[in-house]
Amino acid sequence: MKLSTKGEYGLRAIIDIAENSKNGEYVSISDISTRQKISDRYLEKIIAKLKKSGLVKSSRGVNGGYILGKDPKCINMFDILSVLEDNIDVTECMDIHVFEKCNNHYTCKARKLWVKINEAVENVLKNTTLLDMIKQEIKKGEEIE
Repeated sequence: MKLSTKGEYGLRAIIDIAENSKNGEYVSISDISTRQKISDRYLEKIIAKLKKSGLVKSSRGVNGGYILGKDPKCINMFDILSVLEDNIDVTECMDIHVFEKCNNHYTCKARKLWVKINEAVENVLKNTTLLDMIKQEIKKGEEIE
C-alpha cells in the first residue's frame, strides 16, 4: 500500500486540527497550511472530504476554521484513510472487481499472503486512534520508528 498525498496530507491535517483546537477553538486553513507546508487550495479539497464524512466540523467567520467532529479516541486511522484514499489494499487483486476478472484468482498462491498483509495493515489502522497519534512524544533529533 502506498498512500497518495491526499492520504498523507489529510492525516497530517487532522492531527494538526486535533493538536491545535484546544478549548473548542477552530483552526484555520492558513494556519494548518503554514505548519504542515501544504498548499491552501489542496488542503481545502482534502478537508472538505473529512468534513463530509463528519470527522471534522467547520465554522465560518473571523474565528472560523475547523475542529474535530468526534472525540479523538473515537477516530481511528482506518476511518481517516478510508475517506481519503480510493483504495487502501496492498494490491489491486484485493479489490473484488479485479479479483473476479483475474485468470488466476482460484489458483494464485500469493493471494493468501496479500490477504494476511491486508488484514495486518487494516488491524494496525483500526487499532490506532487519533488520540494515540497526538499523544506521541517526539524529541528533537529522535528517529521516528
